[in-house]
Amino acid sequence: MHLPKINKQARLLLCTGIAGRLHKKIFLTFFISLVAPLVIPSNVFGKINTPCDTLSHDYWSGRSPQILLDTVITRFKTGSPEFGCYDELYRELHFSEELDRYNYYQLIIKALLYQGNSSKTEEVFQEFRSFAFAAEDKRCEAGYWYSTGNYYWMAEQLDSAIYAYQKAAAFYIENGDKHRLYLVYGNLSNAYLGQKKYDAAYQYLLMTEKLMNEREGLVRELERAVLRNNIGVTHLRRKQYEKADSIFREVEESMLHSEEGAYPIALSLLNRMDIAVTLEEWEKAAAIQQKLGPYLSEFEYLFPFYAKIAFDLHLGAGDYEKARAMINRFEAYILKKDIEKPADYFAMQIDYHLAFKQAKEALKDIQQAASLADLDRKTLIYLSRSRLNAYLLQGDEASALRESKNLQEQSEALQEEQQQRHQEEMAAIYELESYKAARDRAESIAKLAEERTKLLERNYLYLGAALLFAMAGLVVLGFLFKSNKQRVLEEQIRVQTAKKHSQQLEKQLKVQRQNAFQSGIGAAQLKTNIMDAVGRYAPKAKMLERKLSILLHEYAEQSNFVELFLLSYPDFFKALTKIAPDLTQSQLRYAILIALGASMVEISETLGVSEHAVKMARYRLKGKLGLDKEESIEQYLRELLLQE
Repeated sequence: MHLPKINKQARLLLCTGIAGRLHKKIFLTFFISLVAPLVIPSNVFGKINTPCDTLSHDYWSGRSPQILLDTVITRFKTGSPEFGCYDELYRELHFSEELDRYNYYQLIIKALLYQGNSSKTEEVFQEFRSFAFAAEDKRCEAGYWYSTGNYYWMAEQLDSAIYAYQKAAAFYIENGDKHRLYLVYGNLSNAYLGQKKYDAAYQYLLMTEKLMNEREGLVRELERAVLRNNIGVTHLRRKQYEKADSIFREVEESMLHSEEGAYPIALSLLNRMDIAVTLEEWEKAAAIQQKLGPYLSEFEYLFPFYAKIAFDLHLGAGDYEKARAMINRFEAYILKKDIEKPADYFAMQIDYHLAFKQAKEALKDIQQAASLADLDRKTLIYLSRSRLNAYLLQGDEASALRESKNLQEQSEALQEEQQQRHQEEMAAIYELESYKAARDRAESIAKLAEERTKLLERNYLYLGAALLFAMAGLVVLGFLFKSNKQRVLEEQIRVQTAKKHSQQLEKQLKVQRQNAFQSGIGAAQLKTNIMDAVGRYAPKAKMLERKLSILLHEYAEQSNFVELFLLSYPDFFKALTKIAPDLTQSQLRYAILIALGASMVEISETLGVSEHAVKMARYRLKGKLGLDKEESIEQYLRELLLQE
């Protein structure tokens, strides 16, 4: 793994912009939460030639690893020549234990990150990676990814940092480590702020706040205030100014009497001033500027961000003298700190020259600003728009037209970048939702395990009480056994009685069915005989056949099996007519035969009609009874017939 070089600004956590650009400073709050005094291993920096004979191997082998590690830290902080000796002794005694070795690597990484020694850091990371991936305790691997995320964050390789943090987060969610998950989410939100992915940053900040609230009493006021400030920043950058201002004022009021309140209050005031200037509320911005003044001397690194906002305030309010003075103060700050002139400085110069229609001077500053490295798309668009205005002031229409095309291309490129960023944000939010679901599952499992443990503990108590009442229980069981035996006999008698009754009903149904069939057989036979006789008459055989069929149907209508059946089962008729009061006599016959279990062929032969007619009659009967297509008419009518 090749690790990037950490630049000086990242290493010292110098901010490069307000709000989202202050994420490095905010990151420090989370990063130092677990940072102990730092250790640098001797094998990384080379063996130190010091007298190590005074160290007692036997003495330290009987002491805890943490005591020896504390001693190593103390020697390092004081610059003692014995540092290397203690460092080697720790490796010799405690590298065989995974957790002790893991703690050691964590301290090394933190020390090297602050020192900014890229080559040595890469060497240690290689050693740490080999150890972490081979360790049985998977916390070592999660810790490796967390440290890697910190390194890439400070090296300003935010995509790599996000990937590493997400690997660590997946492990911490699975194992329910809310403390470290809180730190990882905090760092992820800062990384997304650095990428200007404010929707994703907002979601991770909400999760961080939720975990923070679950750790009530373990989180410093400063961390909570900085987190709330960051949430306000996501609203500010998404142009939700009212929400942002409300959060910043809330932070300012909550930290007013806190010993750690100066820094979050300064951030809140700076962001509120930015909102007021953006909305061109000059009087409000000037009032906030007055409140912010005392904090700038304490937090001098905030001055570059303050200078740009204050300049915009004075220029917008028409106070050009103060605007010029702010440019001069910024230039003095740059000289004092011996740093490169940032884009904001040139933007102030450009806006000032354009305000006085000094096109030539503005173009000169635009050219210098354009030569800066790593300009984002919005800055390029700003420079292009300023260049266009300068050309128009000069009356250079050809250059203005050319710049207009360039401005359009830059705007289209920005739109594409924003679309791409939005897609990446949606992917990040989806990833977070997956994390939330995994975390909820893990918490549910943990809660279930806790409940089971409590249940087992209660069961042990109940078991003792149950043994005391065992004899009494046996007596009660004997009584219940006798009582239940009598009930079982009574139940058997009831079952036998019901079975006999059911058999009698089946016999009655069988008799009724036979009666119905016999009643219909005569009609079918009569029809067959008449048809044979008709065949002998040729002239008007069709008319005679139709007439005889009508007579046969009337014969079937007069069949008395329906009346006999209804006398035997009056409840069936009442229930049926209640459901479908408009049933015809013919439909009632079909219903009886179907209830008796007659097949389609049997019904056809009994009533002397075709099977198609039976099928259509069943369909119409099913509709009148209000049955769905999937419901069985046979089962429905049979249950109606057998109900008591």
